[in-house]
Amino acid sequence: MHQKEDDVRSDAHAGYLGAIIAVLVGTAVRQALQPLLEGRTPWVFYFPLLAIVAWNWGIRPAILALLLSAIVGTYLFIPPVMSLALRETPDLVTLLAYLVSGAVITLFGGASHRNQARLREEARQREAAQRELKENLESFQAIFDNARGDGIILMDPQRRVRAWNIGAERIFGWTADEMVGNTGDRIFTERDQRDGAPQGEADSAARDGSSVDERWHVKADNTLFWGSGMMTALHHPDGSLRGFLKVLRDATERKRLADLLQSQNEELERRVEERTADLLSANAELEGFTYSVSHDMRAPLRSIVGKSAMLVEDYANQLPRDAQDQLERLSKSALKMNALVEDLLRFARLNKQAPVRTTCELAAMFRDVAADEARGLDAEIVAPPSLPAACDPGLIRMVLENLVANAVKYRRRDIPLRLEFGQAERNGSPAFFVRDNGIGFDMQFREKLFRPFERLHRDADYPGTGIGLANVKRIIERHGGQVDAEGRPGEGATFWFTLP
Repeated sequence: MHQKEDDVRSDAHAGYLGAIIAVLVGTAVRQALQPLLEGRTPWVFYFPLLAIVAWNWGIRPAILALLLSAIVGTYLFIPPVMSLALRETPDLVTLLAYLVSGAVITLFGGASHRNQARLREEARQREAAQRELKENLESFQAIFDNARGDGIILMDPQRRVRAWNIGAERIFGWTADEMVGNTGDRIFTERDQRDGAPQGEADSAARDGSSVDERWHVKADNTLFWGSGMMTALHHPDGSLRGFLKVLRDATERKRLADLLQSQNEELERRVEERTADLLSANAELEGFTYSVSHDMRAPLRSIVGKSAMLVEDYANQLPRDAQDQLERLSKSALKMNALVEDLLRFARLNKQAPVRTTCELAAMFRDVAADEARGLDAEIVAPPSLPAACDPGLIRMVLENLVANAVKYRRRDIPLRLEFGQAERNGSPAFFVRDNGIGFDMQFREKLFRPFERLHRDADYPGTGIGLANVKRIIERHGGQVDAEGRPGEGATFWFTLP
């Protein structure tokens, strides 16, 4: 754009300079012929020069030449010379006639100049377009001739082959001499030909602009390969159909790998279904076995507890003190075994119990659970006024009961119990916590806390079954969350859980 503006500016300067030179030349010629011309005819020498200026540089330089010639001619050749004064009317009329005639010559010359400029610009554009077209054709020809991996086929509206590149020869096995002039239908299988696939593909390309081709094709030796490509419709400037361009490549290996992958996926899905069915069956059998065992175990345990109590009550005076202690320990062991069976059943049921989420007020739930678990103890319960969350209220209450019961069990005896519930940012996301000021734990044993039957303290010191925190972990994971714990010996513990 800037180059074009500079060229226009340069042409304008040249035109004005040409106008000045033309006036000087005309004046010099008129001055040289002055001895031979006694009449007052200074203007006739300027007419051809005006036409030349207008023809070559346009209207503006020609107007400049017209005005300069009128001034110079009046000044030098019309009496009184060396003056611009016109004393006689014929001289004024002659000058006006010159100006009008010069203006007409200027207009015609300027129009001719514009036409020439337009013709030159059109010729330049046409030359540039032809050069670009030639370059595009050469590029296309180079691509067409050297594309060995892709078959490129040019066809007329009747699908007769007009060009067949070396890539098509390599893929199909037919030479260009064998294909040019014939329809491209022979590359389709007999079944596709009977079904009208070649014409259907062409109709689709003509209607939509292009048509994807993914099918089995035939080679010259009658072998099949999986072809992948596209047919594109070509049109004349008036919109009429000129033909089709089809680009195709041999994708047999990709097709084989895709079919193999699909087969493997189907086999994997079948195996997953079989394994899932086996797992469901095994889980059903395990569940039945668990309930059967729990039922069969609880009855003898209740009998042991009851008979032990009866022996102590009915024969207390006849039994030695050592025998009474043995019966009491037997009864406690039976009760512990019964509690363990109940916890195991609860742990097993969590596997099949899907959370039913509702909006729960966790702060109020925590205060209720803490007040119940810490009844009779000197305890401080801290919780925000409101802390809602989307969760299963029954399962989350079980989580809070286990965590608060743990805090009460492992409290320090020398200071009042403090139970705190809240929410804070942890690892970039909000998490709930239950914090106490109890005996705490060593962080190197943190992973053992949530495993079934894993305990950090002797049963004689802190009785329990070792299932509570495992239940907490399972419930939170069923909600899609995570659990964690922090603590120091003698400084309390904090249990974290998330509810996404």
